[in-house]
Parts: sequence; C-alpha cells; structure tokens
Amino acid sequence: DNAFVKIINVEFRDFEVAAVSLNNIDHLEISKCNVVRNRLDVPIVGLFSAARFLRPYGKYLKQQGYELEFKNPNTGMNERKSAAYVYDNLIKSINNVYDDVIYGNGQIDEIKHKEEYHLFHNPFQVVDGPCYAFLVHGRGPAVGGQGGDFNEDDDTATSSNILIRNNHVRDIQCWNNEVPALFGECGNHGCVVNDPRGSIFQTIKTFDK
Repeated sequence: DNAFVKIINVEFRDFEVAAVSLNNIDHLEISKCNVVRNRLDVPIVGLFSAARFLRPYGKYLKQQGYELEFKNPNTGMNERKSAAYVYDNLIKSINNVYDDVIYGNGQIDEIKHKEEYHLFHNPFQVVDGPCYAFLVHGRGPAVGGQGGDFNEDDDTATSSNILIRNNHVRDIQCWNNEVPALFGECGNHGCVVNDPRGSIFQTIKTFDK
C-alpha cells in the first residue's frame, strides 16, 4: 500500500510502460511534471518476459522427468519430448537474447539466432501493449480478468484522493500485440487460460506489418 505521495516538478523520459505506476494508493498528487517520451528503442516484445517467468515451472517439470507431446509442423505427426529438452532450449534462447541485446548491438542477431528473432524481436521498437503517462490501479497487479472480481465498494481495494493536474505529456508511443486467447472449462463455467503470472497465455505470435 502507498499513502500521501507527492510527485511534483519531475521530468520523465525513456521509460517503457508508464512514467508513474502505483497500486492501492491513498492521497496522491502528481503535478507540474514533464513527460518527455517513453522508450523508442525497445528491442524485445513482452513474450520474452513470459518466457523468463516460465523458468521455475519448466525446471520443476524437468526435475520430475515429465514428457510433453507436440505436433511436428513438418510431418503433422505427434511427437513426445522431455521437459528437460524443452527447458534446456528455453534457457538457451533466453541467454542468446540477453547476450545479443546486452553485449551485442542492442538487438537480437537475426542471422545467428533466427528462432529467437522470430519469437522476441520487436518490429516497432516501442512497448507492445498499453502505455501510460500516469497509471493508478487498485489493489493487486493490473493483470488477470477485466474487473470481474473487483469490488469498488471495498475501500481497502481501491485508490482514493487522487489529484493529477498541470502536467505536460508528449511522445508516448506503443502498439498492441493482439494475442488470441484460449477459452476453456473451469468447473461449471468457462474461463480464459492465463500464464503463470496472470496474463493471457500466448499460443502464437501475431502482428500486422
């Protein structure tokens, strides 16, 4: 929880999602701030973050000796692969992207790492999702459902006494990476399939050129 926060006469630049993002806050003032721009050189898409979050779950399946069934796109036949194989390749891909971006030229090497480039390269170089100057949310992370479990009458779950005024905001850019959602059965009702952190489980990568 946050309370009695004042952000005044601050210049923000080169952030990805939001200049200010606060959850479940009481008494906030943001005034006379200058939001110059967000980052315009984001090398990877959010799918890379999802890949990193999968590591502990993949490691657990590897330790359990679990096997997964995949359909080979070339033959159309189902094949079984060990979780160890999938996990080891996941770690290798994550490390390849990290090394290219951090120790290379700031981008994924399309020649050396074609698969990683296809999965994680950011074609528009801005954050692939909603972007904000100032984001104020209720209790908990801003992922999951669309407010179905949010009780606006619960004072402990909402932000209150928010004052945002006299700020200058410009050059905020982002693009929406549309992700088809899987909808399955959850007990006696349907539900969207989420990843381990609550975001939509990404089955394929799609974007309009």
